Amino acid sequence: MTVLSFRAAALAAVAMVIGSAAGAQQASSPIGSGSWIISGSAGLSSSHDESSDETTTSVRLAPTGLLFVMPRLAVGGTVALSYASVSSGHTSAYGLGPCVRYYFGDPAGKLFPFVSASVMPQWLDSHRTTTVSGIPVAANGTSRFI
Repeated sequence: MTVLSFRAAALAAVAMVIGSAAGAQQASSPIGSGSWIISGSAGLSSSHDESSDETTTSVRLAPTGLLFVMPRLAVGGTVALSYASVSSGHTSAYGLGPCVRYYFGDPAGKLFPFVSASVMPQWLDSHRTTTVSGIPVAANGTSRFI
């Protein structure tokens, strides 16, 4: 093996190691392509109106699933479910809609600010009528990945 071919082989090996480390760093990033976010929100509330002597109890659940289609950009959807009960009846609602979220920050970090947009059509059944509504939603926030 000549000195020139040895140097070329050594340079190629160093380039492969650096390239592999960079690829591994991107793949291990929580906001890297192919990563998933499974999140959501839930709530339970109860209130009492003294003037009408009526108590309202409600529960809601909204799971979200997002897939990073490229670094920092995640697309997916949200399901919204809710139920409210009052002495005169009950109301239930459900919805399903797409969501897109863009994250900022160092891909090797743990804390990522984001902006998000979604459209959530909701169907409401209030025992008397069924209503369909769609509300575009824009949001921002911060996610901490552990």
